[in-house]
Amino acid sequence: MRRHVYIGFLGAIALGLVLYLPLLSGWYDLNGIPEARGVETGRGVPSSPNHMLYQPVGFLMYQLAGFLGYSGPSAPVLQVLTALFGALGLGFVFLTYHHLSKRVGIGLAVTAMLATSWAYWSFSTDISYIVPAAAVVAAALAIGTRPRLSTPASVGLGLIAALAVLFWQANVFLIPTLAAGLLWTRRARLPQTSVFVLVATLAAGLSYVGVGIVVHGQTTPLGAVTWALRYGGASLPTWGHWSLDRLPLAVIHQMSSVFPLGAGMRLDQLTQVLVSPRLDRLAIAAVGVVAVWLLVSRLRGRPARQADSIAWLLLGYLLYFVFIVWWDPQEPKWFIIPNILLGAILAILLVRRPLQRYDKPVLLGCVAVVAASNFFTTIWPRHAEANPSLATARCISERMSERDIILAGDWSWDGYVTYFYRREVLLLVGATAQYGSKEAALTALGELIRKRLAAGNRVFISDMAAYSADYWTWLTAQTGFRPDDFAPLATQPAFDCNGVRIRQVMSISSSTVP
Repeated sequence: MRRHVYIGFLGAIALGLVLYLPLLSGWYDLNGIPEARGVETGRGVPSSPNHMLYQPVGFLMYQLAGFLGYSGPSAPVLQVLTALFGALGLGFVFLTYHHLSKRVGIGLAVTAMLATSWAYWSFSTDISYIVPAAAVVAAALAIGTRPRLSTPASVGLGLIAALAVLFWQANVFLIPTLAAGLLWTRRARLPQTSVFVLVATLAAGLSYVGVGIVVHGQTTPLGAVTWALRYGGASLPTWGHWSLDRLPLAVIHQMSSVFPLGAGMRLDQLTQVLVSPRLDRLAIAAVGVVAVWLLVSRLRGRPARQADSIAWLLLGYLLYFVFIVWWDPQEPKWFIIPNILLGAILAILLVRRPLQRYDKPVLLGCVAVVAASNFFTTIWPRHAEANPSLATARCISERMSERDIILAGDWSWDGYVTYFYRREVLLLVGATAQYGSKEAALTALGELIRKRLAAGNRVFISDMAAYSADYWTWLTAQTGFRPDDFAPLATQPAFDCNGVRIRQVMSISSSTVP
């Protein structure tokens, strides 16, 4: 590795360390709370085929922290772990972009844009398995974009690709993406590419079968494979189905993965002077203009190898994109890995001889807009300001005893109550998926409530009448629950926490369901 490339690699990692470690989120993503709970209670056992390795690696990190004298919860440790992976991933991202563009400056600039994009930055400061998965993908891309790939290197690349799959199951799409890249750009011949595909497939497949049999009690390899193919286990209807109206949602959240559209980005948050009511429209328009300008002005006359690289990177992006449309188009974090591929395409498109005088200012300006908007709307507030949902969880928990249970009507605070305050919560949103049907869920809830009341324990429930009509439309679509399903519950007002109204269940009718 030449000296300037080595410096760029270390510089990208240093950038990540500066951006992530000092700015860890105090809000704690609710999707990360089960990971923290699993690390503390499951002794690092792989719990889900979706992301098998995050909890075992987190468990090792938590044990190391304990050995060094740390005695607190695992959540901050997992945040540090995620931040370290995020920073390391930037180093490999830079190597990938440099391999494709042959320009250190371009590699660093596009890496900085990815590093400060909304999804990469915000999830690198929180608990998230998607960031370590992205770091391993970046390592595989850094190897796969080298000028030539030997047979031993093909074996190593296959093992790293398998590791990426074990960190996030959807990274199975990395295998055909890299195979296409190796063949189309002639970085490897068919024998080396076949070795890569075989090693990656066998390593990932055997790992799933082994974990399914040894850890999760599957008795046959076929049963283990079936377990592994249940991507997320029991799920809501919104996950894993096709619908044409999901495509615009995916496009919107693709943009949200770069800019803080959900945070209501405002220019006055950057300059304290209200020049435009919303900067997000300006930012999107600027990116659109830049994208069109790049495509029109730079695709013509491209060397064949650059065109081939753009083709296989675009193929990989589309594979991930189609999966996201099917699985969950409303979550920006899924686009972290596709954004690495988009960044690689951008790095290639930015290569031009001679450089125009406006190239560097435009590129640096885009990086500055992305970084500043995300910092002021999301990163700094989540680091420095209190999480209102966490305050709600504390308020609710203080009014419960360890023997009480609360039925949560939404998932804005339930994980905090369970993890930080050790109170029992049953989330109604997931009840239908957990029990298999609405009727089975209502029957189980009725039995649970009767048992708790008979034992003299208190049962609380979210004030279901307080939810809006729009929320009930969504809840009914996901669970089948309707307001009258809870009519058999005799409740009275219990307390109010930051606008969240909670009622106490006093009795339940003789019906078998609430």
